[in-house]
Amino acid sequence: MKSFNKTFRIGLCLMLFSAVSIANTQNLITSFDGFKWGTNVSEIRNKLGIQEFRISSKKFSMFTNYITYTERQGDIGGFKVARTTFGFPTNCYSSKDCVLEYGVYTLDSNNNNTFNKISSVLVNKYGKPIENHRVESLETFNGIQEIEVVELVFMQSNGSSVTLEKEIAKIDFITTNSYDGLFDSYKKGINYIKVIYSSPEFNLKNFPKQENSRDF
Repeated sequence: MKSFNKTFRIGLCLMLFSAVSIANTQNLITSFDGFKWGTNVSEIRNKLGIQEFRISSKKFSMFTNYITYTERQGDIGGFKVARTTFGFPTNCYSSKDCVLEYGVYTLDSNNNNTFNKISSVLVNKYGKPIENHRVESLETFNGIQEIEVVELVFMQSNGSSVTLEKEIAKIDFITTNSYDGLFDSYKKGINYIKVIYSSPEFNLKNFPKQENSRDF
């Protein structure tokens, strides 16, 4: 009987370990918008129909380390995606090392109801997040203005992560920075809600000392 009980306990432990392992690997972030981490920029450009590397249009903006596409169909938690951004290493241009490292969905809806509902969806899928708050200073035509950034970071066991982020401005203002011919315009209140998917490689390079949190 003792041998049976010992065997049963070992078997139960193995079953529980397997269940935990499956739970930990089921929702690992291994891709973004249908493209696996490490996909070369050329493959993504071809599928999006982008012929030149540094170019902008109404459909997309493409620079040295990201592509922002405005006509990708899709939603998150029932909320429409306004922009899809594919991120690559800094200044990688079109070399073989220019591979997908992170991705961002910027939502069309900007309010606390949207943020809370998407947060609930992500909690159900990825577990309890780490909450970060920070203040960013932006250069505007009327001096420096600050925005509050709230992040819910869902870290996964392989080092990948999903971050739900909202940017909150205290007043209306327009930034002086223009990357695509347009100045960023902020209104009082929530301006952007983003869902950011990051590969283990991206997190390791950019946040090597932060195992359970990160800043964007």
